[in-house]
Amino acid sequence: MSMYPNNNPPSYEPPMQQPVQDPMQQPVQDPMQQPMQQFTQPMQQPMPAMTPPVPPVKKKKTGLIIGIIVGVLILLGAGAFFLITFMNKQNTIRTYNQGAAYLEAGDYKKAYEVFSSLGDYEDAPQIAAYAEKGIRYTAAKKDMARENYAEAKEVFESLNGFKDSDALAKECGRAIAYEDGLALYQSGQFQEAISLLEQSESYENADELIKEAQTAIAFEKGKALFDSGDYEGALEALKDVKDYEGTAELEEQCHIFLIEDEILGAIEAEEYETALDLLDSEYAQKIENRYDLIQECENGLRYMEADAAYREELYYTAYTIFEELGSFRDSQSRMASCIQTTPSTGEIYHNPSYTSTSVTLEIDPNTNDGSYTYFKVYIVEGSSETLVSCVFIRSGETATIDLPSGVFILKTASSYGDWFGQKQMFGDNATYSRLTSTDAGSDRFALESNHDYILTLSHAEDGNVGNQSESMDSF
Repeated sequence: MSMYPNNNPPSYEPPMQQPVQDPMQQPVQDPMQQPMQQFTQPMQQPMPAMTPPVPPVKKKKTGLIIGIIVGVLILLGAGAFFLITFMNKQNTIRTYNQGAAYLEAGDYKKAYEVFSSLGDYEDAPQIAAYAEKGIRYTAAKKDMARENYAEAKEVFESLNGFKDSDALAKECGRAIAYEDGLALYQSGQFQEAISLLEQSESYENADELIKEAQTAIAFEKGKALFDSGDYEGALEALKDVKDYEGTAELEEQCHIFLIEDEILGAIEAEEYETALDLLDSEYAQKIENRYDLIQECENGLRYMEADAAYREELYYTAYTIFEELGSFRDSQSRMASCIQTTPSTGEIYHNPSYTSTSVTLEIDPNTNDGSYTYFKVYIVEGSSETLVSCVFIRSGETATIDLPSGVFILKTASSYGDWFGQKQMFGDNATYSRLTSTDAGSDRFALESNHDYILTLSHAEDGNVGNQSESMDSF
């Protein structure tokens, strides 16, 4: 089994580094001992035959000594070389093991410095590259803690699966999507915010913000429909966002405008009673111009009343109502149309049931002051009074009519004002009277057949006709 990191470090941490065994702890044979023994062993050769002693050659003895010395020096040099090599190896191993300790402790910077210094020794280059990723990984985590998510994400993605860098890159992406989505939400760009918040995969309160953004979108839709005048559509859009700020007020405004539109429609259709009933409803109470609409309805009803009176030839009644209405609609022109053309002097109505001409009656207002006189003749038959003749007399003129004989009631009206037709005559701008007999105090006058009568209305000497005040309605 290798005691060094392999060439393909794992995603999170390299394998545990086992300390390299120090060769100094193993017995080492002294390289000097083995060669020296060959020179110290006694010679085991048989003794030669006895001969005369021969003196040693001095030259050969010197060469041997030199050879021995050279051999010893060579052996000593080899031993020294071996020792130096051995010590260097020991230093490298200790350095390697120290770097492994730094790596295991997560001190990637020191580990990188150590393994980079080892050059091509074993798998030091691969471990140095691994430690360099660790340095960048640590820096990216610090950026992430400082919420520098974009920078951290870029580094994590470049680490190619180092430890949990892929998961952290994804987490940074979620945070970035959340922050961008939150900024769009706060600026009111709700649809765009939803898209990014969904990408954040429920990061922090993203789900809550998405719901709020969807609610805001629904509210904005309702507001847009409200602004366009589609109040029904606005209420439909707002029905699911009732708790959103501003919804209650907007719904109330929708109801107010809807009831106002209904009221205006009723007014346009001249359904004034309906409009007045609607104006008493809850939301109508909050219509800004409610009192103006009430006045509009009341005026409309009065206008209709005046129009009905006009069609019934009650011109004076219509006149007074149109006058009260002032500038409402065409009241001023309608008021002027109520004034009728003043008739010429003479009989303007005669009951066709009474065609007899046995009596002649001349009527003399006895005035020349610019006033008009209107005269009515009723015949009394039992308990009934029937109109027989109506006479209009201009100032300074007289009129003569033919009547049947009988008992009559005579009525007169005098005015300087406008003429409003036979039904309402001069309106309230006249003096209405029933003539009476001064001697008997009766309002009955008997006109006999084949007689001519002259009736002087204003004061005349020796006159025997008085008057009794009469109202226009009973005239």
